[in-house]
Amino acid sequence: MQKIISKGKTIDDAVRTGLHTLNVKKQDVHIEIIQPETNGFFGIGKKNAVVKLTYQNKSAEIKQMDQIAGWMNTLHGSSEKTQDGMEIPGEHSTIQKEKTYKGKAWVKNGQLQVNNSPFHFPTVKIGKGIEISRNGSNVKDHHAILSELDDIQVIFEESSETKTEWRITVSSNNLRVMLEVKPGYRIKRHLKDHDPAEHIELTLEEIKMVENHLSVQDILMRLEELNIHYGWKQDVIMKAVNTTKQGTFEIAAGRDAVAGMDGWLELTVDTDTKNSLTEDENGDIDFRDSTLIPTVKEGDVIGMIHPPLPGRTGISVTNEPVQPKPVKPVQVKTGKGIIEVDQRLVATEAGRPFVEKRGNFVKAYVAPKLVHRANVDLSSGNIHFNGDVEVVGQVEDHMLVEAGGDIYIHENVHNANVTTTNSIVLFGTATGSNLSAGKNNMIIAELGHILGKLNPQMNKMIRAIQQLKNIPAFRTYDTESSGIQPLIHLLLENRFKNFSSLIHKYRTVVQNGGEYLDHQEWKTISRSLHQIFLSLSNKVIGMEQLWTLSKKMKELHEFTQTPVEPDAYITLSDASNSSLYCSGNINLLGKGCVNTKIHAGGKLFVTGAVRGGHVYGGLGAKLNETGSESGTKTIISVPFDQRIQIKDAKVGTVLKIGTFTHVLQEDSKNIDACLYEDEIMFA
Repeated sequence: MQKIISKGKTIDDAVRTGLHTLNVKKQDVHIEIIQPETNGFFGIGKKNAVVKLTYQNKSAEIKQMDQIAGWMNTLHGSSEKTQDGMEIPGEHSTIQKEKTYKGKAWVKNGQLQVNNSPFHFPTVKIGKGIEISRNGSNVKDHHAILSELDDIQVIFEESSETKTEWRITVSSNNLRVMLEVKPGYRIKRHLKDHDPAEHIELTLEEIKMVENHLSVQDILMRLEELNIHYGWKQDVIMKAVNTTKQGTFEIAAGRDAVAGMDGWLELTVDTDTKNSLTEDENGDIDFRDSTLIPTVKEGDVIGMIHPPLPGRTGISVTNEPVQPKPVKPVQVKTGKGIIEVDQRLVATEAGRPFVEKRGNFVKAYVAPKLVHRANVDLSSGNIHFNGDVEVVGQVEDHMLVEAGGDIYIHENVHNANVTTTNSIVLFGTATGSNLSAGKNNMIIAELGHILGKLNPQMNKMIRAIQQLKNIPAFRTYDTESSGIQPLIHLLLENRFKNFSSLIHKYRTVVQNGGEYLDHQEWKTISRSLHQIFLSLSNKVIGMEQLWTLSKKMKELHEFTQTPVEPDAYITLSDASNSSLYCSGNINLLGKGCVNTKIHAGGKLFVTGAVRGGHVYGGLGAKLNETGSESGTKTIISVPFDQRIQIKDAKVGTVLKIGTFTHVLQEDSKNIDACLYEDEIMFA
């Protein structure tokens, strides 16, 4: 039963409106007059007629019969058979189908279909990418009420195409040509089928088909535009034009230059002093027997000089030659006891051969040996010797032992100074003393540090001078004949105020450490810096001199970054209130050190305890014990990329890695600390 309230000017109008809405005949409804129309007085108080129409559902019995028929069909089937076995479709299947689709919408084979019902209008939700035109007008809302009497058009983009994206890039060295391909595609769309329902959602199904539009001709034309004429890879090009996946292809490659080899010195004898640290059966280290010193006789060939081997020229993808890096001959400086004969280094006297390598610079000599069989004291005086020194006794207060080779001291060092360009082995204890090994390497490292600051500023100054020369106020100034000194002094006073102080510092280090500098370029650069930037000479200075000086400074700075072979080392038993400085490793193999400052450019190894002071290991620190029960401040530091390893660390021990610091709040065992993401971590 269905009821509806209808209004009209008259009762007949109200009934007709209701019948039209229900889509039924008058005899199928019960009419109840709720309010008759009234005309009022001169139109005032006029009211419309109101009626209630009740649809008499006469299909209840039919519905009941349908249920019985459905049950019968379940038992006997919905069709009859003739005598020859052919089926006759039942009438009920058609009726049931019509009832199933009444008041519903559905999509079949991509077509939207609608079936009306007197009691319900089907509705649809309009999905993404779909528009509906109803009776010539687009539906604005996302939902629509449809009727089979409407002229409905479903509008969407049935297909779309995306073109292939591609580009060719050439490496900075012109040796590789890369093709990046992102294939295009075509998308075909249709309405997704939907079973009949009173409310359905219209959605699209897409079929995506990859289409690579790139052609060989496209690639060849672009290669021609880029002047690529060498190293085409035809098989890779074919893969690229046929690929269905995004990717990068190397479609051309040049032939890289083959690096040559700088000249080198091939040693024919062992020249390294062996510092072998071994434990005995009790776990103790006796380093008195740990040093093995090589020797040569007069006439021995200690090395052969090999000339540089040139590299092989390559070819770029633009068919141009790629030159290998220039090769350099080895520079050999021979000293006492060594001469060069037919590209061979020959010993002219017996002794310990010494060969130091740094980059392509080699220094070779035979070190004589001075054996001092007593204490170094006021009676003997200080020792200065350009070779190895062995002191059988001890070094007493305020005395100095300085050598150009290795130093071996059998007993203790008290309030004294021991310095050498090579290594120090002290079998006793250093108390209140300064031990310095690898002094030449320290000086070179300091000069390299200064050059690392000077050269970048000098390059900025060169660029600034070039900019000043283009300013109208300076264009009338003839720098070719008058030089650029006025521009240099102007920049020194206004923009590069600390440049002069760096030059003074460089010159001071060169003057004080000149005897340890074998490379004459250090002094040449010192003179050039003074002449160009500090002197008031009338000599004309041009841009070419600045460029040449900058190039030399860069080469020398790179030279300082090359590790020396072999590096110096210090090995001793114990130290107290002393200072130990070495460009290489430092080993304390006895009880350890107390209130001592240690700087090891290489590794720091202590078998005993480190109590108080500040110790540093450039290549890491491995210590047995640090700190004390009383909490004495003990600082252990390494660079940011190195580790600190301690078996037994007392509370108060300070770990410093790079610029980051951690103070131990309690005793700790087996510490292995490193820097990770700006934080000291413990493994």
